[in-house]
Amino acid sequence: MIEVEGEFYANDHFREDGAKETNIILVLPRKETTPKLQTRTETMWLIDGNIQCIYENNWISDFFKREATEEEIALFKKARSGLGKLKTFGQIIVEEVHLKHQGGRG
Repeated sequence: MIEVEGEFYANDHFREDGAKETNIILVLPRKETTPKLQTRTETMWLIDGNIQCIYENNWISDFFKREATEEEIALFKKARSGLGKLKTFGQIIVEEVHLKHQGGRG
């Protein structure tokens, strides 16, 4: 699938526990620092239709399996509005690890 700036794409998969994970992906303009084989995006991660987080990330466009549905696009836009600058996926992971580590100490 050839990605187009400003368009929404998605991918889905089922986890071993049967939960459905979906990523709704908005393609952003490239930056000079974006690796050649990657696409700069904002991504909304859903589990069984529930929003887990929205973050900035680079994707390899081979992982864009389909165009997002109108409902998915509307959900993304509603959830994204008013959020300001997003964290990167890496920043979110570091925060989660830090919180789990702190929880283990308490």
